[in-house]
Amino acid sequence: MLKTISLALAATAALGALAVAARHQPDVTATFRQDAPPVPLGKMAPDFSVKTLDGKTVKLSSMRGKPVFLDFWATWCGPCRMALPHTQELAVKNKSKISVLAISDEDVPTIKGFMKENKYSFPSYRDADHSAATKYKVAGIPCSVVIDKNGKLVSYIVGYDPDGVKAALAKVGIN
Repeated sequence: MLKTISLALAATAALGALAVAARHQPDVTATFRQDAPPVPLGKMAPDFSVKTLDGKTVKLSSMRGKPVFLDFWATWCGPCRMALPHTQELAVKNKSKISVLAISDEDVPTIKGFMKENKYSFPSYRDADHSAATKYKVAGIPCSVVIDKNGKLVSYIVGYDPDGVKAALAKVGIN
């Protein structure tokens, strides 16, 4: 009887420890949920302005005429780190066909250091006031958005989903 009680107490303690640990860990499953886009697919994508790492303002609407790929990311985000090589490949391989905006809210030295360390050359922008992320209802990162050449929302993907991004890019003629 004492052995059964001891095992039950040990199991309860272990479950309690797991519960405490889980509260302090990020919800990795949340990075794979499909969140609602900021507007219905096929509607005009919300306009916003972000800053280049040199401080120049860039407005999304100024990029009409070719598709746009938005990549909301952060240096500390594991799934973002898995997705960024794909963003790099997209930016290099399709430079003349699509505008890439990799958007982070981190400080400029952090972004620049990360870009240099990883030899990334894609355009990175800063959303210091979270206005772009707010307009796009970014609740989890990475968040990939594909907009067609006319400014209409084609795809909105939360989490690391290279196949989903590839399919979304195909819809705007990027293979």
